[in-house]
Amino acid sequence: MHYGIRGGNDMNAHINQNAVLDINIQGLNKYYDGSTKIHALKDIHLQVKKGVICGVIGKSGAGKSSLLRTLNGLESINDGYANVLGENISNLNHNALIQLRQRIGMIFQHFNLMSTKTVWENIALPLIVAGVKAKEIQSRVNNSLALVGLENKKDNYPSQLSGGQKQRVGIARALIHNPEILLCDEATSALDPESTEMILKLLKQVNKNLGITIILITHEMQVIRDICDQVVVINQGEIVESGQVWQVFSAPQNLMTKGLLYPESHQFSFPIESERAIAHQYKVLNIRYAHTVERLFNLQEILQAVSSVAVIYSRVDQIQAHCVGELSIVCKINTEIPYALQQTLALDVLKIEELGYVRSIV
Repeated sequence: MHYGIRGGNDMNAHINQNAVLDINIQGLNKYYDGSTKIHALKDIHLQVKKGVICGVIGKSGAGKSSLLRTLNGLESINDGYANVLGENISNLNHNALIQLRQRIGMIFQHFNLMSTKTVWENIALPLIVAGVKAKEIQSRVNNSLALVGLENKKDNYPSQLSGGQKQRVGIARALIHNPEILLCDEATSALDPESTEMILKLLKQVNKNLGITIILITHEMQVIRDICDQVVVINQGEIVESGQVWQVFSAPQNLMTKGLLYPESHQFSFPIESERAIAHQYKVLNIRYAHTVERLFNLQEILQAVSSVAVIYSRVDQIQAHCVGELSIVCKINTEIPYALQQTLALDVLKIEELGYVRSIV
């Protein structure tokens, strides 16, 4: 039983209609031909405004990489509409597609560095291929090296670098054309926690200082939480949930999202039964809520409003500019949830769900 939920089911409702969209996808479908035809992307609708960090999350084989590769034309689409930086990708000829790709940087999971070239040479390579003059190459490579903090490693070879340093080289190379969009395909999944934190901080800095839109594929919700503004959850080729990160974390709508967010269910010290019986004296409620960090909120307001008997689980996190919390309580079986409690408590999100029933809490 659900007593409250965040308003609206439109997955792009958070997009400001007047905002500049770097990515606008409508009704996109992608098939792979083989012994059996695979419907890899199914009726994808997605909008990403300029300057946003958008995380795309899902399990292996969900369609994350296929979606990412359609954004720079590495994968064709069968039907639908994909507008990137004002260009309809399906309408571009070979030369126009090459020009668009120079406006889109890409970072790979396994770095893709050339082992026989130095750090400086790896970063310079895209400019050399593009026929840029030597003087400009020198300036731009040095600027990219400074941005990622690897000036002292410019003469090293990839084999002499740590995983985190290799990925920083990859980021410098992806930025060498001064792109407007940066695509990150599992950019931190091959790194240790310390290197992951460093790379995420660097990407956040790139986004903030250069205003670059970042599309980041990951299978880790922690990465989404730490860096992203917007999150897209994809499952079996379909977008099953989308929204601002704090909204999705505070009140996930889809079972897939709940599984990614909370892979382990709470273990309570007493048995909870799913079916209500006459002997049950109490029920267990799970409450998810969110409010802006500026709002002085006392958890006691919820406890008093629902007449709780005991608190059996509680947590609160700060995500973006919101405090996102979860609370599990035991209350009497006949407790009624006050109407419009969300408005009364001035919460941005309030979702209350009955987990089950208990005979006694002693």
